[in-house]
Amino acid sequence: MERFLKPKWIFACLFVIVLLSLLYDRKPVEITSLSGKTMGTSYSIKYLDNGHGIKPLGISKDINELLKKINQHMSTYIKDSELSKFNKSSLTQWQKISPELYRALEHALSVAKKTNGAFDPTIGPLVNLWGSGPDKKRIMPTLKLIENVKRR
Repeated sequence: MERFLKPKWIFACLFVIVLLSLLYDRKPVEITSLSGKTMGTSYSIKYLDNGHGIKPLGISKDINELLKKINQHMSTYIKDSELSKFNKSSLTQWQKISPELYRALEHALSVAKKTNGAFDPTIGPLVNLWGSGPDKKRIMPTLKLIENVKRR
């Protein structure tokens, strides 16, 4: 009996009791899935839901609001997005842009530099030339037209 009264045995028994009470008290964990469409594609999000008040409808609403905000900053398909307005601007001096767009452009230029131009964030006008961008005007461009667009 003496060996069971030693502090390490008392601690071990308390640990097992606490562990069992935590396991017994836990709600079952379920995988919750959310999906939707954005930016010309779809998304799917899965998370573990232990039933502690995280409502899929609330998360879905937050995700959609965030994606809408990102689109409003950076979409080339939304005519009044921040990036679309920036791209259409003929100004050659510095322009004020949001921190979100700045970070995205800064990262894009960093990747372009690291890949020696294999990734080119300025390729939009060439993509549009073949009708694969938001303009969707499909033409077979001449070499001269391609060179003019590349200079831009």
